[in-house]
Amino acid sequence: PGVLLAFLVRFTLAEPPRGLAEGRDDSGEQPSVRETLAYLWRKKSFRHMSFAAGLTAFVGYGFVTWAPAFLIRSFGMSTGEVGTWFGLLLGVAGGIGIVAGGWLADKFGAK
Repeated sequence: PGVLLAFLVRFTLAEPPRGLAEGRDDSGEQPSVRETLAYLWRKKSFRHMSFAAGLTAFVGYGFVTWAPAFLIRSFGMSTGEVGTWFGLLLGVAGGIGIVAGGWLADKFGAK
């Protein structure tokens, strides 16, 4: 599948123009990490997104830790079966989520 994907990328993605960053001057004063984080923290949307990302990670990691043991105890599945089903389920759901998330972001982000 890697070779097929390479051909698909080669013939469908446009090459970006070269040299756009050549004349850029970044020699000025750069903000420190503390200043950058303080700036971001003043943004309400950043605080909300950070909180939501933390909750999502908390729930996601908790589920991935708890669910295999639950399936083994409650349904008598072997660890191999649980791993196969989890791999397929999370892989397919993750792929759909990436595509659907991009589509939804484009749809709701359009002004």
